[in-house]
Amino acid sequence: MSKTTNNYFIKNSYVANLAPLTLDENSGGIYWDKGRIKASYIYQFPVYRYLLDIAKENNSKTVMDIGCGVASKLAYMHDQQPSLNFIGVDQPNAIDYCNSVYSFGTWITDNFEKPSGVIKTVATPDLIVCSDVIEHLQDPNILLQYIKGASKPETLIIISTPNRDRLRGESCNNCENKHHIREWNDAEFAKYITSQGFTIIEQFHQSPIKISLNRFLYSE
Repeated sequence: MSKTTNNYFIKNSYVANLAPLTLDENSGGIYWDKGRIKASYIYQFPVYRYLLDIAKENNSKTVMDIGCGVASKLAYMHDQQPSLNFIGVDQPNAIDYCNSVYSFGTWITDNFEKPSGVIKTVATPDLIVCSDVIEHLQDPNILLQYIKGASKPETLIIISTPNRDRLRGESCNNCENKHHIREWNDAEFAKYITSQGFTIIEQFHQSPIKISLNRFLYSE
């Protein structure tokens, strides 16, 4: 196997981080603390607004969010289109929160790098979103196979991840975000995704946060 493949098609000079700090067991037991819960609605909001548009255009019935976190954006989508069936998948801390707060949705605990098989027991979705998850995982191949296992041939899949070149500059050779294992640029990610058997319909950039006057906008 080539070094390019070992590095998931990221340039050979790039050095990834080692530990996935977003796991409960690596973050003091509870990753989704009050601060992250409060911020969760802001981050990746444009992805979910786009997802809602796609759901409406395609008359989708079921949306699965792999790595839903505390599902703040799914709650937004539910408010906008309550007829949608939502399935959220994440680690125990996040799913416990979803079960305790929301009156809609099916919430499933699983580990994307050590799948339990539970995903096969739920409805097959028309739409799958996996928003800013893949950069956190030591072995993203397992996540992509997980997504395939949850889908059917006609399922539309939306995967978002930070663009390293736009965030850090083209000369960046290491992952500056300690919570990420690695970050791709556009070309690398396209090559990686297609190498795993996916067909790219569209690839484009969005803001990483909901654009409004708030402290998250200034920090990003």
